[in-house]
Amino acid sequence: MGTTVLFASTLALLQDGLLAGSIIFCLGLIGALSRRNLIVIILSVGVMIQGIAVNVVSWSRYHGDAGGLILVAFIFVAAICKAILASVLIKQAFDRAGNLDSANWQTIREATINRTVDHEIPLREISKDTFLSQFIRR
Repeated sequence: MGTTVLFASTLALLQDGLLAGSIIFCLGLIGALSRRNLIVIILSVGVMIQGIAVNVVSWSRYHGDAGGLILVAFIFVAAICKAILASVLIKQAFDRAGNLDSANWQTIREATINRTVDHEIPLREISKDTFLSQFIRR
């Protein structure tokens, strides 16, 4: 009976870890898809990477293997490399355009590639009686 309780508790820990990692990943995904500021997009991608790391650690703990922890160390190294590369690209975009709107990435393209136009999504009227309307308004 003791092993059944231990298995149930480790399974509950796995489920909690996977749920937390999935929520963190989804929050990062929403942030990356809903913003145009390059710094916020890159930070959101970092949040997504942390959500993946939580899931990997949860699986590693459930299986009693240290391989997942080693993989997370490599994920952190890749995240550091992403941050370094992103800071250089952000600096270059800001120097060329003067702001960090993602539409300004058009100025960093190769000379042989045609420019594409980023059309803004038209705003629609939001009624005042909805709960989410206070968060959606600009």
